[in-house]
Amino acid sequence: MKIGIVGYQGSGKSGLFHWLTGQAPDPSLAHTTQSAMATIPDPRVGQLVEIYKPKKITQAALEIVDTPGLSRTHEGSAQKLAMIREAGALVVVVAAFGGNDAAADLRNFDDDLLIADLDILSGRVERLKDQLRKPRANKEKDQEELDLLTPLLA
Repeated sequence: MKIGIVGYQGSGKSGLFHWLTGQAPDPSLAHTTQSAMATIPDPRVGQLVEIYKPKKITQAALEIVDTPGLSRTHEGSAQKLAMIREAGALVVVVAAFGGNDAAADLRNFDDDLLIADLDILSGRVERLKDQLRKPRANKEKDQEELDLLTPLLA
């Protein structure tokens, strides 16, 4: 499973990435994603190994992705948010130090994610409208999808 660590610049995302994976983030890659595997220790695996004596032992692991920090001024947010779409789960990191209002940062970040979702949704609605203007075999399904998505943009 891929876990994306997201948040604003300077919130501590890369520190959490380093703590979880043991891999120090590369500062030269600060504007792109960095990933590493984090092994999940499970004492039951040792017990199973003793019983079954397998040739190979594979511990459970997660792929942790450190994403570029979003700017509080929203510069380049759309491109940076696009990098996290492949993640199966998100860990939102907010700065609760140095006088930062962590609750406000969390609300603002949540709003940023919502706006990004609305951008994707509006793009899909436009593509469906274009498809419905052309003769297609899936016209009924496209119309049904459009009817479901349109109220979400209201």
